[in-house]
Amino acid sequence: MIFTNYTPPSKLEEVEQEVATAIAKSAYFMSPKVVQRIAELNNAWRVEFEQNYGTKICVSHYFYLGSACVFPGVRRHSSEADRNLKLHLYHGAANAIIDDNTFPRHLWSFLCTGKKYAGQNWKASGLGQFELAHVLPHKTYEINGVKEWFNSIPDQDGLHSLFTSAANIILLPKGMARPTDGTAGIRMAVLKRYFDLYGETYAGGFGGIKMPDRLPWVEQLKWNNPIEPPDWEWRIAELDAFRKKRLSILFA
Repeated sequence: MIFTNYTPPSKLEEVEQEVATAIAKSAYFMSPKVVQRIAELNNAWRVEFEQNYGTKICVSHYFYLGSACVFPGVRRHSSEADRNLKLHLYHGAANAIIDDNTFPRHLWSFLCTGKKYAGQNWKASGLGQFELAHVLPHKTYEINGVKEWFNSIPDQDGLHSLFTSAANIILLPKGMARPTDGTAGIRMAVLKRYFDLYGETYAGGFGGIKMPDRLPWVEQLKWNNPIEPPDWEWRIAELDAFRKKRLSILFA
């Protein structure tokens, strides 16, 4: 017997405008002021950081001109060898501290609650309703899937800073993060919001986004205001003190 293929077609492209509209109404980016402050702190910290930890990591992968990387030296596990390493520890073989998504949560936890990330605090504060999503790719193998969208892309070994970049991590209600990995139209709508807010300063080499003619509706999306607590400067100062202390322990 010859069987006919009855696999239904994916219709996601037919509703990508509606999905992107929902993301725009529910996603939260960080204020450009917050991101700029972290970049300024990095600029002041780089020399000392390189003196202390330059033999343990490739500093240029995390500190470049305009980098808003919050935890230099921390990256996501990206290979089978990485997955066999213990999380949240420095590994010389990887030249990095390997993480799941804990370190990016510290950033949002400090901004929203003034405290470091902890499961109980995350839930009690209301952050437990959200999950994190990265806008620009931070893994080397993801480059091929997006390089045709840009006029320029970063060195493929230099993406690690984007894993904890303040500009690159957004909050989305649970269950909605996957669409940011979905159709080109949905992903490019989120990317457009990124570049509208921050420009190319913090993007680590991604530049000249190419918006297809078929996506005129992207310009009409209404996005949430970026998150900027009244005392955000104090909260970022607390985050800065925490990250320096935490990384000094891990690199030691």
